[in-house]
Amino acid sequence: MNFFTYGTFRRNQPRHYVLAQLGLSYLRDACTAPVWEKKNVGGMYTGLVAGNTSVAGELYRLPTERSALNHAILYMNMVEGTHLDMFKLTSILLDNGTEALAYILTPAYTEILLQNGGFSAEPMV
Repeated sequence: MNFFTYGTFRRNQPRHYVLAQLGLSYLRDACTAPVWEKKNVGGMYTGLVAGNTSVAGELYRLPTERSALNHAILYMNMVEGTHLDMFKLTSILLDNGTEALAYILTPAYTEILLQNGGFSAEPMV
């Protein structure tokens, strides 16, 4: 399975080192199927929520097992103070019909954001 990233884990972004440390290899630029939207959740964090657009990002080969990726990124988020219940790792559909793992905003966290004024208007990475 491959891993799709659309924010600060991309090449030349501040958190890309996590993918490099895990041994993920860049495959190509990619886009999601047009069923998502990229939203700013504050600071440098963005997340995917259900929508009707394609989100541009990058696709990586995942040489490690899924749980290793999940644990590494959850640990990093914990160190940075990110809410651990913000994102979940799940399989999504890309615009070419293939699937990849990606982090999306959890429905519960999306609901909290909406109840508290919605998504941030800050520029997104």
